[in-house]
Amino acid sequence: MDSFGVRRFTSNHLRTDDGQSLVELVAITPIVLFCGMLGLQGLVVGANAVAVDHSAHAAALAEQLGNDPVAAAREAVPGWSHGDVRVRVGSGRVRVELTPKSIVPGLARMLELRSEARVVDGFSKLYGSPGGSV
Repeated sequence: MDSFGVRRFTSNHLRTDDGQSLVELVAITPIVLFCGMLGLQGLVVGANAVAVDHSAHAAALAEQLGNDPVAAAREAVPGWSHGDVRVRVGSGRVRVELTPKSIVPGLARMLELRSEARVVDGFSKLYGSPGGSV
């Protein structure tokens, strides 16, 4: 203190580490949250890749058996992953496209998944008719 009762700050007071860990925590939190969200988005896309493949096969099987392939494809996709599902049927093939849900709106179109399955001729000869015996 000087003669007027004012405390003087020396360079030692400016060099303390008080509050440094709080600053580091505030700086690292958005990075950790971003990495976590990126990891979750990767898991969602991976699970949807499996779902769209199963959906295409279910639609092809339904088409072969004379059922509605679009309904079969939509039913094969789990409820939690219902994004934008599109089904195309033609020339012996079924194509299913799924745009997964995304945290970032513009990212969803870039993560679009596609799967295609072929409708096999003679399925009922190999496995029997749906209502008959094998």
